[in-house]
Amino acid sequence: MSGTEMNGAHLRELASDALRRWPRLRVALRRADRQLGRQVAQLKGTMRAPAPRRLFRAALPAGSSIQARFVGVLDGHTLNLDLEVPPALAADVVGAELHLVRGSTRLTVPAELRHAGDGLAVSAAVLLCARPGGLDLPSGGSWRVECRLVSETGGGDPVRVVGGATERAAGPTVSAPPCPDSGYRYRPVTDQAGRLALAVTAPGALAELTDVRLDWTGASLQVRTFGWRADGPVEVGLEPRGGGESLRVQGELVGPDLLRFSLPLSAMTAAGHVRERIFDVRLHAESRRLRVGTVLHDLTNPKRSLRPPAAIVWAAPGRSVRVRPYFTPAGSLALACLPIQSRSTDGTS
Repeated sequence: MSGTEMNGAHLRELASDALRRWPRLRVALRRADRQLGRQVAQLKGTMRAPAPRRLFRAALPAGSSIQARFVGVLDGHTLNLDLEVPPALAADVVGAELHLVRGSTRLTVPAELRHAGDGLAVSAAVLLCARPGGLDLPSGGSWRVECRLVSETGGGDPVRVVGGATERAAGPTVSAPPCPDSGYRYRPVTDQAGRLALAVTAPGALAELTDVRLDWTGASLQVRTFGWRADGPVEVGLEPRGGGESLRVQGELVGPDLLRFSLPLSAMTAAGHVRERIFDVRLHAESRRLRVGTVLHDLTNPKRSLRPPAAIVWAAPGRSVRVRPYFTPAGSLALACLPIQSRSTDGTS
């Protein structure tokens, strides 16, 4: 046995003795060995699977581009853009168009060309909904944004739009609110190459509160369904906080996907209840159980901004109730009911 082999054997004996003496060191070495093995495997996998050539092409600048200085979706369905035309493309330009492209589909909308400082700028406001003059974009993907600069001769190819899709600072409103008509969300995004696109997402199943009617003779809720349609009866469940029996009320169809529910105030303020009771409102249809509330807005906290008025409503002979509807920070509807006992003619309650 050579001197090197003897030294190696001696070192192995010392290492084995150390591991026997300090079991924590043995556990730590095993963990480190596993972690190192995973990192080596990931590195080998990355080296064995070269990125496709098209990814490199997408990451590199290809041809001309226009910089987006502002991109926003206002009111949930109006796309607003402000684009800066580079000097290299501004010569002989007399007009502009905005293009939305997905696959083989290309939609064209007019844009405004104006002078901005020493150069040109393009602005556009595009209505994104099924209203007259709007673009009813299907969901399930992204629409690439392009701009065509029209020259004096009428020529000009669409060029890509880059940048502009930035997150807004936190505040009282959200950056990409849903459309109040359909519940769709239109969100500006950028791909790996920085090209601007518009992501379109359909709503899930919603039960949107559209009206609360309170007067002396009664109280009712009006609810619109989004993202689904009931095939059978629809009920509203009134669930008291703090325990107690839930109440169910069947809805009346008063329009396309629109239901009205009359509140059973007599049962909600049964005899013996003298304190305010709070009911959470849920919609029940077949196997669905949805919270009734408001989400089709641009507010981060609807409780602070949306405050439906309270009213005193007759509930039963000799008994009325003060109904105070309000929204939780998540937009769910709650009904606070305070019984009010009327006095008899002899002065007793």
